[in-house]
Amino acid sequence: MEHSGRRIGVALAAAVSLAVAGVTAWSAGSGEGRATFAALAGGGFAAVLLPLGWLLGRHYDRIKARSERDSLTGSFNRGFMERCFERLSEFRRCAATSEYPSQSSTLTISRRSTTPTATGWAIGC
Repeated sequence: MEHSGRRIGVALAAAVSLAVAGVTAWSAGSGEGRATFAALAGGGFAAVLLPLGWLLGRHYDRIKARSERDSLTGSFNRGFMERCFERLSEFRRCAATSEYPSQSSTLTISRRSTTPTATGWAIGC
């Protein structure tokens, strides 16, 4: 997945912000202005943590992309190729045991999908 770090960072930030709002609402009890305080506390945390989660996720995505390619030639490195070949061999094993329904004899290799396509199975690396 291309933006998995950003998605996870934003999701964690949103979860923490909701947890802060919930704990604040629970501990504040009932009364006038307590719900507003809980909403503002959760919103304040969200205002700080959502951009921070996105930035940290973007940093993770960049580091992951740099770790998969050679900086001089731009070709994929050995670790990336081993993961891809491992997935391809797993696909071949599953196809031989008929775990996956075969749509055609063409194998489409894509970095983003592991679902059947019109021409065959797409394997994401």
